[in-house]
Amino acid sequence: MKPGVKIKAIVAAALIAGALLIAAYLGGVFQRDLFSQLEAEKRPRQARAKLEKMTAQNPDDMRAQGWLLRLELEDGDLQKAEQRLGLLLVKTPDHYFTQSGACRLYLKKNMNAQALRFCRRAHELSEGDAREANHYGVALVRARRFYDAEKIFKEALEAHPDDFMLLVNLGHASLGLNKNDQAIVSLEKACSLFPLDITCRRNLAQAYYQAKRNAEAVAELKELIKLVPDDMTTYYNLVIILALELDKPEEARTYLRQAIEKGLEDQLAQNLVTVVESVEQAGKASEAPDESGDPQPPSPEQAE
Repeated sequence: MKPGVKIKAIVAAALIAGALLIAAYLGGVFQRDLFSQLEAEKRPRQARAKLEKMTAQNPDDMRAQGWLLRLELEDGDLQKAEQRLGLLLVKTPDHYFTQSGACRLYLKKNMNAQALRFCRRAHELSEGDAREANHYGVALVRARRFYDAEKIFKEALEAHPDDFMLLVNLGHASLGLNKNDQAIVSLEKACSLFPLDITCRRNLAQAYYQAKRNAEAVAELKELIKLVPDDMTTYYNLVIILALELDKPEEARTYLRQAIEKGLEDQLAQNLVTVVESVEQAGKASEAPDESGDPQPPSPEQAE
């Protein structure tokens, strides 16, 4: 080979090697940037497609496999998530992503015994991650282990005092323990962070009701009707509390009429009509004079 040709070949080979190194470097930068965004709870466009490409090129990239499993679960693609979890359980059974993915999948499928086992291990491996504490606590609540769930939520809130889901679920666990005041404190804070969250507002209304703070329960239910005007459960609870707890049958009848207009089931409507009418009749009977024509004496409770 002539010297000039040889030099050109060497230069070309060096350029190709340099290009490959640059591509590898940029690929590494791209991957690190993608993972950083995912860990910061950001979801870049085409993140799932990019992870699928990465795992196709390197099936042993367990970090990419783990994140892809998580995104499949977030998208509700449980069939693919279950298939991927099977792979991870074979290759890296005790890896954090495997345990976390199994926890989330079994929670979504309401397979609570399996979820509890995997969520506990994911919580241990995560070293204080708020999401894993929340999942483990939810699994404990589903197992009706409310004291254990309360402990997990409280411990996590010490490190993450404004975590919305931890606050909501501490409130839920507290309701299970009949710690209504604690539930109210937790849920009021959570709802102040996200005032439009329906689950939070429903739980707060329930907490007020269990604490016998019926006026506040009614106010919360009225706010819920503004947010979800076709939710029949909210109407049902509102009518019941107005009629039976606050003795306001006329206002109860107003909301009952609205519920019927919005399509309340006939049987539920008839049940509520019966409740409201019984309260109205009881009120008329208490106002009627007795046989002597004199007002009826107060009951012993009223006399005291």
